[in-house]
Amino acid sequence: LLESVKNKKIDLIIANLPYLTLKELKNVPQEPKKALYGGKLGLCIINHLIKQTSQINLKNCLILLEISPFQTKAIKKTVKKYLPQAKIKIINDLNGKNRIIKLIL
Repeated sequence: LLESVKNKKIDLIIANLPYLTLKELKNVPQEPKKALYGGKLGLCIINHLIKQTSQINLKNCLILLEISPFQTKAIKKTVKKYLPQAKIKIINDLNGKNRIIKLIL
């Protein structure tokens, strides 16, 4: 990802990355588990994306990521570390749970 976009203007990043933990995968009946598993805490791939985006010159960019409601605090911490200039907003799902993290750069 990083090398292919390093010198390009990026306005929008939308990702539905794997974010489930092993415990959460046990409750998923039919889905391909590899497509949902995000590492021990479910944050491996999301954190990797956030770290990568910190190495790209993103101005006036919007990033939307689907998350587990239980990961909100940890993701905010990672964003503040790697993208301190980002404005962070949380969007709830229909059940009122944190589901989308919206980063405005």
